[in-house]
Amino acid sequence: MSGQVSETAGDMLGVQDSENAILWYGIYCLSMAGLFIFLEVFVDALWLKFYREGTESHILFYLSAGLSWVLLLFYPDNKFMANTYAEVQALTVFGPFFFHWYGFGMYLINLLDLDGNATIEEWIGLIMWFALMLAEEIVQVYMLPSVFGESERLKAALDPNYTPKEGSDYYDSTDSSN
Repeated sequence: MSGQVSETAGDMLGVQDSENAILWYGIYCLSMAGLFIFLEVFVDALWLKFYREGTESHILFYLSAGLSWVLLLFYPDNKFMANTYAEVQALTVFGPFFFHWYGFGMYLINLLDLDGNATIEEWIGLIMWFALMLAEEIVQVYMLPSVFGESERLKAALDPNYTPKEGSDYYDSTDSSN
């Protein structure tokens, strides 16, 4: 079942190699951050105020990931930028897999505090955010291994003394120096 989901996500995203994964994930992160900045600034709806923790975590994690990708585009041969990019991308995993769920829980608590006076719009907002979180998790489960592999390759190319982490595509288990 999980193989089918991953295969379907791969077909929809159209990402075949690690370089395209970094490009696609960078654009994805910037567009998600832009969407949630727009929602935070311009949409004045109660259901969005209930999801404030979720919108803020989307902005925090996706904007930092997108900006680190942009800096990597400007400085592709910089060892510091390659390391920073890899570390920031690792932090983006916490977004959908912890903080977005925390925001979802806070949204649900706020709805339940209304003592049955929640509108259909607020319940539809809850369902919409749930579906969005699941979609984000599928994208990250599919994309991040390629992104991490490419960042390991980039770090290894820039630093001759760097040893890729065990489990990455570029780790050599036969090398005795590991």
